[in-house]
Amino acid sequence: MLGLSTTLVSQLLQQARQQTGKALLTKGYFYDQGLKPSHKAEIIALYEQGYDELAVAQRSNHTPDSVGHYLRDYERVKVLLQRGWRPDEMPRVTNLRLSVIKAYAELAYQYHPELIPKPKAKG
Repeated sequence: MLGLSTTLVSQLLQQARQQTGKALLTKGYFYDQGLKPSHKAEIIALYEQGYDELAVAQRSNHTPDSVGHYLRDYERVKVLLQRGWRPDEMPRVTNLRLSVIKAYAELAYQYHPELIPKPKAKG
């Protein structure tokens, strides 16, 4: 990358992440994130703040189609949580991977704590 050392590139990336407050999706950073929906989390956060799909797309630098896709998946998981479904019961009806469902569920729990399952009473 323009003859810069890997250490300097790493420092510049870290500085840019801190200044922008956004994840810069470099190859290593992407693999570190795994299946966590970091960009989805940003989209859901904007949505939960009351922004409509178009505003979310503009603010997150995503296409309206992808934002709509993420929000529909999130809403499907949220509705199933409201109906008492466990995340491990959802893959067949949502056609989503369990890891994605769990990530959406965690976001739903963050914004809607009432959806967190209550521990069952023993005895």
